[in-house]
Amino acid sequence: MLNDMVAVTFMKVAGTALWLLYTVLLARLLSADGYGLVMYAVTVLTIAGPLTCFGLNSAMLRHGSVYWDQGRPAALLGLLGEARRIIVLASLPAALLVAVVFETALGIGTGVPWSVVAIVALGLPLYGTMDLHRETLRALDRVLAGFLGFNILRSLIPGVAAAGLAVGGWLSVETALAGFVGGLAAIAVIDARRIGRLTGDIAPVRDRDDRVAWYRIARPM
Repeated sequence: MLNDMVAVTFMKVAGTALWLLYTVLLARLLSADGYGLVMYAVTVLTIAGPLTCFGLNSAMLRHGSVYWDQGRPAALLGLLGEARRIIVLASLPAALLVAVVFETALGIGTGVPWSVVAIVALGLPLYGTMDLHRETLRALDRVLAGFLGFNILRSLIPGVAAAGLAVGGWLSVETALAGFVGGLAAIAVIDARRIGRLTGDIAPVRDRDDRVAWYRIARPM
């Protein structure tokens, strides 16, 4: 337990350092306007993305850990599947909200290209999935694996992608954001495979009473 606490603390510190290096790298490689737009778009994504979970990431940590301890992986997978569907559905109104934010603050087509808004919209379900998978892995008693994506890979993958794009002369606002969203997609795949290995090939079960309990504590966060 103590070793996990020390490791998690180290990962959080390392994650902060990697995020700082990522932002410094973009600041050096992009123009001032381009860097500002990328950081604005990433900030909007990191605020709106977790809302797509609709609080079911919290339900996963609370109920999923109980299901796992009780030897009910099918119930945990039922909650996971339910939450993934909610994320996809919630991403649609969230994308409209993001478009409103960009239009109000910068003006779509004048201050910010439509392509930037589209990339951020595509990142919404991926960010929500990253949050969900983090709590799922914690529920499965894989705390370090749960924090790996959010604290380390979230900055490392887009940083490496930005450096590679810059070497090839392809780095722009759109490609930098695409690298960030691509990192979220990679994290989603990595975590999904890890969860699948832990739970095995089991059909998910969504009991009515379980579903009531999920939404009783679920809050957008």
